[in-house]
Amino acid sequence: MPVLSVEADRDIRQFEKTLTACLRQILYLALPVSVLFLVLRIPIVRLAFGAKTFPWEATITTGNVLALLSLSIFAQAMTQMLIRAFYAFNNTKTPFFISIAYVLLYIVLAFWLTFALDLKVLGLALAVSASSIFQMLCLVIFLQKKIFFIKKASFYVPVGKIFLTTLLTGVALWFPMKFIDSFVLDTTKTINLIFLTIVTTICGLGVYLIFSYIFKIEEFGKLLKLIRRFGAWKEVLSSSEEVFDGTKTTSGSLSGEV
Repeated sequence: MPVLSVEADRDIRQFEKTLTACLRQILYLALPVSVLFLVLRIPIVRLAFGAKTFPWEATITTGNVLALLSLSIFAQAMTQMLIRAFYAFNNTKTPFFISIAYVLLYIVLAFWLTFALDLKVLGLALAVSASSIFQMLCLVIFLQKKIFFIKKASFYVPVGKIFLTTLLTGVALWFPMKFIDSFVLDTTKTINLIFLTIVTTICGLGVYLIFSYIFKIEEFGKLLKLIRRFGAWKEVLSSSEEVFDGTKTTSGSLSGEV
């Protein structure tokens, strides 16, 4: 938010670059989470509510609710970034009115899907996802009128690679899950269910990272740099001016000097 506010006043082109990069990073992290919840919805529900004590019909219903809600994870994450982009221009009215439209749409869809189409609780989940995606799209459209921040070369092509990688990840999650569940383990036992979830998740995320490298997704390189920075935390701390060795410090307040 502070970075966007400064760039909105001084350099609109850098503002567009920063915002586009942030949105791509959000999609790179949010989409695999969405597909993970979508594919592993039943194991997740069984682990959360109890494989034996929670009725199977309720498990299926709750899993379907989780699947529908997972469809809008990326939209809800992007919405938070887009709202801050408006705030950087001191524009609070547009996000406010879009939020009102979002709430009204949710109410209408919830009643229609729940009662008219008799989808019950699934209707509520679908209404949440549909209205969240609507809110995100409205923010994008109105922000596009303010600044042309989404350009083909810098957004659509990388995002297309991320979506394709996510699709391949979904396949990599589904096949090992079905194989382990059908031929390897008795997943009525909690320990086996945990093993299935962990192994499937590792397979899926492994495929996501491999294809991120193959498709040369920029966010993958940034993720590696971030991991390296965490691995070098001792060097980072040792280079800080506020670090003290127990007897002496460069900061007067830490050493007791006034």
